[in-house]
Amino acid sequence: MLYRTRLVLAIVLLAGAAPSVAGAQVAAGIILGQPTGLSFLFRERIALGAAWSIYNRLHLHSDLWVGTDELVEPLDWFVGVGGKLKLDALDEDDTRVALGARVPVGVRTFVLDQLEIFVEIAPGIQLFPETEPDIDAGLGVRYHF
Repeated sequence: MLYRTRLVLAIVLLAGAAPSVAGAQVAAGIILGQPTGLSFLFRERIALGAAWSIYNRLHLHSDLWVGTDELVEPLDWFVGVGGKLKLDALDEDDTRVALGARVPVGVRTFVLDQLEIFVEIAPGIQLFPETEPDIDAGLGVRYHF
Protein backbone atom coordinates (compact mmCIF):
# COMPACT_ATOMS: atom_id res chain seq x y z
CA MET A 1 0.00 0.00 0.00
CA LEU A 2 2.78 2.44 0.92
CA TYR A 3 4.53 1.72 -2.38
CA ARG A 4 1.40 2.47 -4.41
CA THR A 5 1.06 5.77 -2.55
CA ARG A 6 4.62 6.65 -3.55
CA LEU A 7 3.88 5.75 -7.17
CA VAL A 8 0.81 7.97 -7.28
CA LEU A 9 2.74 10.81 -5.61
CA ALA A 10 5.59 10.53 -8.14
CA ILE A 11 3.18 10.60 -11.09
CA VAL A 12 1.31 13.61 -9.68
CA LEU A 13 4.58 15.48 -9.14
CA LEU A 14 5.77 14.61 -12.65
CA ALA A 15 2.48 15.70 -14.22
CA GLY A 16 2.42 18.86 -12.11
CA ALA A 17 5.88 19.86 -13.31
CA ALA A 18 4.92 19.31 -16.95
CA PRO A 19 3.32 22.68 -17.72
CA SER A 20 6.25 24.65 -16.31
CA VAL A 21 8.77 22.65 -18.35
CA ALA A 22 6.71 22.41 -21.46
CA GLY A 23 6.05 25.84 -22.80
CA ALA A 24 3.72 25.23 -25.74
CA GLN A 25 4.87 21.82 -27.06
CA VAL A 26 3.67 18.89 -24.97
CA ALA A 27 3.13 15.22 -25.78
CA ALA A 28 1.79 12.56 -23.43
CA GLY A 29 1.23 8.85 -23.81
CA ILE A 30 2.23 5.38 -22.74
CA ILE A 31 5.20 3.09 -23.23
CA LEU A 32 4.93 -0.71 -23.11
CA GLY A 33 7.99 -2.79 -22.37
CA GLN A 34 10.56 -2.80 -19.65
CA PRO A 35 9.41 -0.64 -17.88
CA THR A 36 5.73 0.05 -18.72
CA GLY A 37 4.09 3.37 -17.87
CA LEU A 38 3.59 7.00 -18.82
CA SER A 39 5.70 8.87 -21.36
CA PHE A 40 5.97 12.65 -21.79
CA LEU A 41 7.83 14.73 -24.36
CA PHE A 42 8.39 18.48 -24.02
CA ARG A 43 9.62 20.84 -26.73
CA GLU A 44 10.64 17.81 -28.84
CA ARG A 45 13.79 17.53 -26.66
CA ILE A 46 12.97 16.57 -23.07
CA ALA A 47 11.53 13.10 -22.48
CA LEU A 48 10.20 12.04 -19.07
CA GLY A 49 8.87 8.71 -17.95
CA ALA A 50 7.08 7.34 -14.91
CA ALA A 51 6.72 3.60 -15.11
CA TRP A 52 6.39 0.31 -13.29
CA SER A 53 8.87 -2.50 -13.87
CA ILE A 54 8.22 -6.24 -13.89
CA TYR A 55 10.82 -6.38 -11.11
CA ASN A 56 8.39 -4.67 -8.69
CA ARG A 57 9.92 -1.23 -8.96
CA LEU A 58 8.97 2.32 -9.73
CA HIS A 59 11.09 3.71 -12.56
CA LEU A 60 11.45 7.45 -13.26
CA HIS A 61 13.65 8.79 -16.02
CA SER A 62 14.48 12.08 -17.69
CA ASP A 63 16.29 12.36 -21.03
CA LEU A 64 17.61 15.22 -23.12
CA TRP A 65 17.53 14.41 -26.83
CA VAL A 66 20.87 15.57 -28.24
CA GLY A 67 20.26 14.40 -31.79
CA THR A 68 17.21 13.89 -33.97
CA ASP A 69 16.76 13.79 -37.72
CA GLU A 70 14.89 12.04 -40.51
CA LEU A 71 16.05 8.46 -41.02
CA VAL A 72 13.93 7.57 -44.06
CA GLU A 73 10.53 8.97 -44.88
CA PRO A 74 8.42 8.76 -42.64
CA LEU A 75 10.77 7.61 -39.81
CA ASP A 76 12.79 9.95 -37.60
CA TRP A 77 15.57 8.80 -35.27
CA PHE A 78 16.59 10.24 -31.92
CA VAL A 79 19.40 9.78 -29.41
CA GLY A 80 19.74 11.30 -25.97
CA VAL A 81 21.40 11.24 -22.59
CA GLY A 82 19.60 10.99 -19.30
CA GLY A 83 19.28 9.72 -15.80
CA LYS A 84 16.99 7.35 -14.00
CA LEU A 85 15.76 6.68 -10.51
CA LYS A 86 14.53 3.23 -9.51
CA LEU A 87 12.67 2.49 -6.28
CA ASP A 88 12.53 -1.23 -5.52
CA ALA A 89 9.81 -2.43 -3.17
CA LEU A 90 11.65 -5.00 -1.05
CA ASP A 91 8.64 -5.35 1.26
CA GLU A 92 5.85 -3.14 2.65
CA ASP A 93 8.23 -1.03 4.77
CA ASP A 94 11.55 -1.25 2.92
CA THR A 95 12.47 0.42 -0.36
CA ARG A 96 15.83 0.32 -2.16
CA VAL A 97 16.86 3.40 -4.16
CA ALA A 98 19.04 3.10 -7.27
CA LEU A 99 20.40 5.86 -9.54
CA GLY A 100 21.79 5.47 -13.02
CA ALA A 101 22.52 6.97 -16.42
CA ARG A 102 20.99 5.99 -19.76
CA VAL A 103 21.40 6.63 -23.49
CA PRO A 104 18.04 6.32 -25.27
CA VAL A 105 18.11 5.56 -28.99
CA GLY A 106 14.97 5.16 -31.04
CA VAL A 107 12.82 5.74 -34.07
CA ARG A 108 9.43 7.38 -34.33
CA THR A 109 6.76 8.22 -36.86
CA PHE A 110 3.54 10.18 -36.88
CA VAL A 111 0.60 8.05 -37.95
CA LEU A 112 -1.67 11.10 -37.69
CA ASP A 113 -0.78 14.79 -37.43
CA GLN A 114 -0.63 14.64 -33.62
CA LEU A 115 -0.21 10.92 -32.92
CA GLU A 116 3.32 9.55 -32.64
CA ILE A 117 4.40 5.91 -32.41
CA PHE A 118 7.94 5.21 -31.20
CA VAL A 119 10.34 2.40 -30.37
CA GLU A 120 13.16 3.03 -27.93
CA ILE A 121 16.08 1.12 -26.47
CA ALA A 122 18.09 2.71 -23.67
CA PRO A 123 21.29 1.00 -22.60
CA GLY A 124 22.56 2.35 -19.34
CA ILE A 125 24.50 1.85 -16.17
CA GLN A 126 23.34 1.80 -12.60
CA LEU A 127 25.73 3.94 -10.55
CA PHE A 128 24.32 3.67 -7.02
CA PRO A 129 24.18 1.65 -4.76
CA GLU A 130 26.34 -0.64 -6.91
CA THR A 131 27.61 -0.27 -10.46
CA GLU A 132 26.11 -2.60 -13.05
CA PRO A 133 24.89 -2.39 -16.66
CA ASP A 134 21.18 -2.36 -17.44
CA ILE A 135 18.85 -1.75 -20.35
CA ASP A 136 15.35 -0.37 -20.90
CA ALA A 137 13.27 -0.88 -24.03
CA GLY A 138 9.74 -0.24 -25.17
CA LEU A 139 7.14 0.57 -27.77
CA GLY A 140 5.00 3.63 -27.16
CA VAL A 141 2.48 6.10 -28.40
CA ARG A 142 2.23 9.82 -27.58
CA TYR A 143 -0.39 12.42 -28.42
CA HIS A 144 0.99 15.90 -29.20
CA PHE A 145 -1.14 18.76 -27.85
